[in-house]
Amino acid sequence: MDSNALKSDIDYLKSLALDGGRAPVMNGGALFWAGICFSAAAVVQYLVMDGVLTVPNPWFLALNWGVAAAIYAVLCIASIAASKRRYGVGNAMNRAIGSVWSGVGFAIFALFVTLTAAAVGMKAMEQMQPLIAPAIVILYGVGWWVVSVLSGRKWMAGVGLLSFASAPFLAFVGGQPLQMLGYAITLTLIATIPGLVLMRSSEG
Repeated sequence: MDSNALKSDIDYLKSLALDGGRAPVMNGGALFWAGICFSAAAVVQYLVMDGVLTVPNPWFLALNWGVAAAIYAVLCIASIAASKRRYGVGNAMNRAIGSVWSGVGFAIFALFVTLTAAAVGMKAMEQMQPLIAPAIVILYGVGWWVVSVLSGRKWMAGVGLLSFASAPFLAFVGGQPLQMLGYAITLTLIATIPGLVLMRSSEG
């Protein structure tokens, strides 16, 4: 390996370590709104599956998640723009963390499209759909675990472990209304509340 390239990598890792010890993590808004929007959509689906809400169109649930995604996209972009106006482009740590969560977001979208395509291709929508929520919280767990390492905040690793631990339960109750209620609670615990904590800490 080229010595200059090695030195550059070492300097970058040092800057992440230093930033992690003293700088606020600035992506709390995106996580907060993800938790709010998608947990709300999960609660709506729970109410439909449990018979509390009656919907006239079978496409309502797909529309429910589509609207949640659209609202989240607007709120996420607004949150990122506000953060950039206040803090600029951010330090090395926050740029790396932003890349991690962007990767998680793209992975969630790709996972959803892939599982849906598999369900349509195998004519097994009822069997494949319950796998989406557990897989998504596993990806959240990966994100939190990596961000914990980058930022030096050990509590984030705890959020990651909670994400991993919730996945088997969500899989076990797959296809039942309880899964969507559990998914909403899980998103509140691994996205909404931690996102709010990060937002408050960055303002302090």
